[in-house]
Amino acid sequence: MTSLLVEKYRPKNLKELILNSDLETKFEEYINNGNIPNLLLYGPPGTGKTTIAKILINEFIKDQRDALILNASDDRGIDTIRNRIVPFLKSKPFKSKFKIIFMEEVGAPSGGLTQAAQSALLNYIEESHLYNRFIFTTNFASELLPSLRSRFVQFYIAPVEKDKIAKRVKEILEIEQIEYTEESLNSIIDALYPNMRTILQVIEKCTILKQNKKILSETLLIDSLRDIYLIDRNQLAKNIVVALWKSRHSLSQNTLKSLPIILNQIADMNIDDLIKYIDASYTELDLLELIVDLKKRRNYNPSVIEIIELILNQKK
Repeated sequence: MTSLLVEKYRPKNLKELILNSDLETKFEEYINNGNIPNLLLYGPPGTGKTTIAKILINEFIKDQRDALILNASDDRGIDTIRNRIVPFLKSKPFKSKFKIIFMEEVGAPSGGLTQAAQSALLNYIEESHLYNRFIFTTNFASELLPSLRSRFVQFYIAPVEKDKIAKRVKEILEIEQIEYTEESLNSIIDALYPNMRTILQVIEKCTILKQNKKILSETLLIDSLRDIYLIDRNQLAKNIVVALWKSRHSLSQNTLKSLPIILNQIADMNIDDLIKYIDASYTELDLLELIVDLKKRRNYNPSVIEIIELILNQKK
C-alpha cells in the first residue's frame, strides 16, 4: 500500500532535508565523527525536528534494541522514567556504539514531561552518558527545567523560507501527478506555513480522482482547513494574524473572501491567547508591538478579530 505523503516524502538523509546550511554542516560533523551529544531540538511544529532525530538514529543505531522511542504526550510521568527509561539505561548497547532515548514533545503548556519526571532524569542523563544519548524534541523549550536543558546541546530548528517550501511541494505534486492551481496551493501554504507536515496532510486529503486525473479539490480544501482549525484554534489564530500582517499591503480578493470561514473559528479568542503563540524570533516584531500597543490603549482585553480588523485597515 502506498504510504501517506508525509512518510513517503520524509527525508531519509540530511541532503534531502531543507535545512539551514550551518545546521546541516553541524549534524554532518556529528555523523562523520561517529558521536553525538545529548540533543534538544526545538522550534515550531512541522519544521523537521522529528525527521532530524530519525535521521540521526538511523545513522548511529545498528540494532533496533538500542533505541527507545517515546512520546511525552503519553509517556509523561515519573513512572515512565522508572519503568521504561531506567531499565533501558542499565544494559549496554547490543551492536551500536551507544543507545539512544528519543522522546518527542517533552515540553508543552499542557502535556509533556511533568516536572517530577524532568527532575528524576537529571542524574540519569549524566551518569549514563558512556553508553547512552538522549534526543528530545519540543515546540516549547521554555517549558523544560533550566537544569534539564543545560544537559543538552540545544538547536533551534527555524522555519524554512516559504518559497523553498513551495518549491518542494510543487515537486511532490508533479511526482504524484496532482493537478492544482497556483491560487489553491498558495492558500494552503499561506494558511499552514511553516508546518510542512500539515501542508502535505491537507494536500493528500484534498486530492480526488476526476476523469482519471488527480486534482486538488477546492471544496475539500476549504473543508480540510476548517477541520484543522477546529482542532488547533491557537495555531490558526497565529497563522492567520501573521499571514495577514506580512501580506497586508497586497491582500487578494480571494484571501478576503475566505476570511469569514476562518474567523468563525477564532472569534472569541483574546489577545493574551494569541501573544503566547507568536514567536518573535521568526515573525514580525512590529506586529507584536502593535498588539501590545492596542492592548494598552483599551480598558478591556481586545479580541483577535480586532487585531485582524486593524491589520486590514492598513491594507492601503
